[in-house]
Amino acid sequence: MFLGWAASLSIAWTIIITLIIYDSYGTYLDQRAFYDATVEQYAAAVTMYGDRAVIDVESAAWTDLKYQGYQDNVSDLILDLRKKITSYNIVFVKKDKMHKNPFFSWFIIDLDDDMKLVKMRTATQHLK
Repeated sequence: MFLGWAASLSIAWTIIITLIIYDSYGTYLDQRAFYDATVEQYAAAVTMYGDRAVIDVESAAWTDLKYQGYQDNVSDLILDLRKKITSYNIVFVKKDKMHKNPFFSWFIIDLDDDMKLVKMRTATQHLK
């Protein structure tokens, strides 16, 4: 009877751990896709630093949209990008911290070394 209970518990733990790793890998793929797509889409406006990628929202990448008659939508595009960047950065920091933890590092798929925090700035902002 004890062996049956232990086997059931072992199977349950295996399923739980598999689901955690699967979810972590799915999150990693979402992060990787967002990072690659954003850096590629705004390549002319992205500056890469050691620990972050900075998107200059007042660069030529945005002025092209202004001249094509989409000026009213530019602010909506920037706000949407800001929300997505905020979400990306939150998951980035969480995964980074969890992967450094000895217990969670076994279950969490870490982000790639080339992936960085993303920061938006305007010409009036200075990098710190």
